[in-house]
Amino acid sequence: MASSFTKERNNEFLKQLDFNDNRDFEDAQRGFIGTIEDGIILTKEGNTSYSMKSYDFLKDKCPDTVNPSLWRQCQLNRINGLFEVLKDKIYQIRGFDISNMTFIRGEKGWIVIDTLTTTEASSASLSLFRKYCGELPITAIIITHSHGDHCGGFIGVGTDETKVYVPPNMINELISENIFAGPVMDRRSTYMYGQNLTTGPTQFVGNGLGQQLSHGLNAFPKYSQCIEIKGEQEIIIDGVSFHFIETPGAEAPSEFVFYIPSMKAFCASEEINHIMHNLITLRGAKVRNGKLWANYIDKVIEKFGDDVEINFGSHHWPTWGNQRVNEYWEKQRDLYKFIHDQTLRYANLGYTPNEIVDLLKLPDSLANEFYCRDYYGSLSHNIKGEYQLYIGWYDGNPAHLDQLQPSELGKKYIEAFGGEGKVLDLAQKAFDKGEYKWAVELLNHLIFTNPNNEQARLLLANTYTQMAYSQECAVWRNIYLSGAHDLRREPITMAKSDNLKNPYVLRSMSLIHIFDTLCIMVDPAKLVGADWRINLLFDDVKENYCIIVKNCVVNIRSSLHKQPTFTAHVTRQLLFGIFAKQVNLQEIIQSGKIQISGNPMHLFGLFGSIGVQNHLFNIIEP
Repeated sequence: MASSFTKERNNEFLKQLDFNDNRDFEDAQRGFIGTIEDGIILTKEGNTSYSMKSYDFLKDKCPDTVNPSLWRQCQLNRINGLFEVLKDKIYQIRGFDISNMTFIRGEKGWIVIDTLTTTEASSASLSLFRKYCGELPITAIIITHSHGDHCGGFIGVGTDETKVYVPPNMINELISENIFAGPVMDRRSTYMYGQNLTTGPTQFVGNGLGQQLSHGLNAFPKYSQCIEIKGEQEIIIDGVSFHFIETPGAEAPSEFVFYIPSMKAFCASEEINHIMHNLITLRGAKVRNGKLWANYIDKVIEKFGDDVEINFGSHHWPTWGNQRVNEYWEKQRDLYKFIHDQTLRYANLGYTPNEIVDLLKLPDSLANEFYCRDYYGSLSHNIKGEYQLYIGWYDGNPAHLDQLQPSELGKKYIEAFGGEGKVLDLAQKAFDKGEYKWAVELLNHLIFTNPNNEQARLLLANTYTQMAYSQECAVWRNIYLSGAHDLRREPITMAKSDNLKNPYVLRSMSLIHIFDTLCIMVDPAKLVGADWRINLLFDDVKENYCIIVKNCVVNIRSSLHKQPTFTAHVTRQLLFGIFAKQVNLQEIIQSGKIQISGNPMHLFGLFGSIGVQNHLFNIIEP
């Protein structure tokens, strides 16, 4: 049940925002053609990849357990199916994944914009599209940016022969997030996207950016088939002229937007959305620059603002009409510029990130727009992101320079307060008065001292639940509820797959990607005293590399060493098999199937130093 304090906070949103404004609902339903009848997308194993019908509860009145502004956003995001954006020219599939798939009519067939998260979702989208729009071929695919929910369903619509247009370094950035930092981002993503929560008004209601990620097979395009579009270019694709503008360092490290002059339609990718986006995402990623973001949008306004009639993007629903599009663009521009500029203004006055969060409020002209609300990013953590971008994690206070570790700090706090019972009593009183932040502070120290104190776990879970119920930001709600889920020791239902064993992910990786991943995964304790120079000749792809192991560090050169300690002739496929632990390296060498010279123990030692990645590490306890 929602507490009286939670209800009171949620009621404040009803007073602040105009819930009688139905224009978004009109736009989200405009051009509807049809959807999947049973409302479920299945994997080939028969599991649910995505369920539209699981969100039918959103048709009801907002309950006390959900922020009414967030409820409205999730009601919009649950609208699903095939939509006509511009007659005979532009169509979209929405609500089959957290992201959209768009179809642009070319001279010979259809150009696909983004391919969703999984092949299950993209295949179902293509089937629905062809049911209503015919069997013309897919002539090209455009991937707008380097996040997995826009390219993970590639083989559901494309083949190895399909031309794929991408922004510069797209594959590099994709590998960086999904492989280099993959395990930690995966684990944090289970909290951010509520992937272990059940669907319903007391648990998971959506993600703000879209309803939910689809589940199933991730398959990226091959590294070799991607055509990079750099800077600002006009390109003809299947007879259609596209005006591309590269936008790195804003919503993604690799991204572009584009305008189609013949259709007066602009694809905003993920730079302009019906939300406040993240300047730093809570799953973890590179910090984004609000000034750059605003500058890109202003450039779009300057170039296309006079002519544009349609804005569509990688998420949410389109906007129609020149005046409405321009107002939307301008306020999204000013949203990110305001956060950037004012965060730095306060920082230069000596305020720390936590202090700026309490001081900085959006002007009413921005705060009262639903498309500037905190549904995915939040003003709070975006302020901290911009501070981090320029100044880093340290707030200047020497007390925060070398703090005690959480478990040790917890012990000291519990001792100072007079024991676990005293802290638990204080936390219960704080909870009863609606002082949830103070209750969290107390209970967090207690649990990091004694994670088996079940009373503390339950009280902290209940506190997080009440905090979740009043959140306008979907991902804050998900994170609080996921913390409560783990505190209650509820079952983990979202099994994380190992991308390094997925052939459809490996195929997108170059050899240097694999070597860079190896460098990250080695346990230095297993390389003490090593002084190895390993030459690997890949005769199949005509590439050569040297792996230098010294000082417990692995370095990679794209040339051979003059004095190697071990040399082998191998293939790309063999290396991937070894790395994914699907091939026994020792057996291969002993069989004489590959040509070698030098000490093979150096190669065994290198691959033997690769540690096991942990996809389920603790978050709410030591």
